[in-house]
Amino acid sequence: MKVSVKKDKERIRLGSGKLYIAERDDAALEAALVSPAAMLAYCETLAVKENILGLISGGAAVNYTKSVQTIADDLEKVSKTIITTESATLQSGIMTWNLDTLQKVCETARIDEDPILGLRRALIGGLDNADGKTYVLLFLHEDPADGNIWVLITGKNTSGFKLEFKKDAATVVDATFTAEALDDTGTKLAVMEQIPASGVLTITSAEGSQSGRTKLTLTNTLSAGESYVYKAAAAGSLSLPGYLDAVSTTGQSAYTAWDGTADISTTNGYDILLVVKNADGKVVKAGIVTAVCKA
Repeated sequence: MKVSVKKDKERIRLGSGKLYIAERDDAALEAALVSPAAMLAYCETLAVKENILGLISGGAAVNYTKSVQTIADDLEKVSKTIITTESATLQSGIMTWNLDTLQKVCETARIDEDPILGLRRALIGGLDNADGKTYVLLFLHEDPADGNIWVLITGKNTSGFKLEFKKDAATVVDATFTAEALDDTGTKLAVMEQIPASGVLTITSAEGSQSGRTKLTLTNTLSAGESYVYKAAAAGSLSLPGYLDAVSTTGQSAYTAWDGTADISTTNGYDILLVVKNADGKVVKAGIVTAVCKA
């Protein structure tokens, strides 16, 4: 799901995507909206085969609308325009479906099965049969050249559905999911795209001047208030921190300060995680390199 994006502007988006659905989990949503890294991690838990609502026919459309009110004095010398309402929807035609799919797009649907006869049945309708479930929907547009786009909403299908069986066309279930608030601030949509990873350090490691030491070289230059810190551990055991994560200077996960030039003492073949932190002790850039130490 992660691709390398080499450009930012002037991207042309072609193609559809995949639509995933799962029941809403407030705690998971709250955690996902903390940062782009947290949202990516959450989306990756949603974008699994068992959560696919169905393959899409006719593409998908995300709509955001708002109503405004302009208030002015009687002489129209002073005015102010404010947003009074806003709404968001995700529309898509679902081409591959079964009756379990209908249960997710129709809240009054009840499903039962007879595995001996090999039958699945849906009973649809009756206001008292509404299950009241709210879903999280993830639309994923994958683009290996220009980067992926993730659209995240929570809500339920508000358009009903129609089943048309034609001899020369697939039966498509059209659904319009109307967004409910993702959080307590009223967020309707979370849209994320990939951009060039300018915060990843390019680091090389070579033998240091003494046994058990390595010399790191990088092209990065520090801005005012920034400094380097690092940690070393067995290969594969370190991962890049999130942007603006706090840099720990105490405990087992503590970083060690580095002046940018001195050889680093470590074990040959270990990974070195190098971080640029700002004056507030937050991560702004990071990179990982395998240590090459003098024997």
